[in-house]
Amino acid sequence: MTIEVKTFELPEQKPELYFSHTEAYTLISVPAWNWCYLWTISDNDQKDKQQFKEALKGILDDLTAIQMTDKVYQFLMTGN
Repeated sequence: MTIEVKTFELPEQKPELYFSHTEAYTLISVPAWNWCYLWTISDNDQKDKQQFKEALKGILDDLTAIQMTDKVYQFLMTGN
């Protein structure tokens, strides 16, 4: 199993995210927040994004959670 590290620019933050991929899911961890999320790969991208955004509640404000969700989704789909 390999772990990728990616840093995302957010307002007032620059968290490092750790990604571990399989064919069915990706484990996403943010050690600085003591937080992780299991992103299950499905055919419903909008549902996946909504669930991820909901998991960020309490950690990030709504606008920042949307930005983070979009950045993570783009990374998962394109590797960039």
